[in-house]
Amino acid sequence: MRGRFLDGLALGLLLGFVISTGTLWLIDSTQAVVHEFFDDHLTHFFTLSAAGLALWGVSRQIQSNFDLAEHHRKAKLDAARSSLPIVLSNIHEMCEARKRNIHHA
Repeated sequence: MRGRFLDGLALGLLLGFVISTGTLWLIDSTQAVVHEFFDDHLTHFFTLSAAGLALWGVSRQIQSNFDLAEHHRKAKLDAARSSLPIVLSNIHEMCEARKRNIHHA
């Protein structure tokens, strides 16, 4: 999960609110009920916007931690791969020395 669900959820909530409020406002902006609805929900808009930003920030942080862990994992794997030829060479030399000792004994 690369944080897509949380991004989509926050964006969906925000867009749903904006579309529903905008639609009601456009239907009849002269009625006091619509103005009152829009005024009352203006604070909700900012709250949802802040929540959306918070969700986005948290999901970015989670993704950043996943990326950092993956980077460390790849760095360790690269280090192991770079030392593998030396280790195999040492094992080969030990085997050759053992073989020589067995044949000379």
